[in-house]
Amino acid sequence: MRELTLKSRGLYRCEVSEEAPSFHSAQSEAFMEVYYFPRETPRITGHERAYQLKEPLDVNCSSAKSFPAPDLQWVVDGQKITDRSWLIAFGAKPASQGLLVSTLGLRAPTKQRMKLKCVATIGSHRRERTVIIEVSSSSWNKPFSLLIIIALKIVCVKIS
Repeated sequence: MRELTLKSRGLYRCEVSEEAPSFHSAQSEAFMEVYYFPRETPRITGHERAYQLKEPLDVNCSSAKSFPAPDLQWVVDGQKITDRSWLIAFGAKPASQGLLVSTLGLRAPTKQRMKLKCVATIGSHRRERTVIIEVSSSSWNKPFSLLIIIALKIVCVKIS
């Protein structure tokens, strides 16, 4: 079959016939889906900013344009995230030419180093993107040193 579009999905029948002298024939029908697999890996946003230790991680994964909308999943440090309280499903949004883009958010506590992977799947076809987030020790020490300065200031006020 050639020149298929997303609108080409439907019930199709195929018939095979022998030539003379028997002219036997067989036919079968089935529903056909047309898939458009993403050409790019998913895009992860929100990982670029500096995070402090234990601050909630706020990242999103968006699939490339495809049809049907891919299923998305997050894998953190090799563990698939199934805790729904960490996931925000934005669902599929229409894109050009009848294609769809899926987005899935991840809200989780940060650790010193995290390996985040987003996997987009349509049937047995999969695309994935991985990013590493490293919380610098200087960024998580700052709130502690600020707390000490504030505490010393309060103590100084009480003494004088």
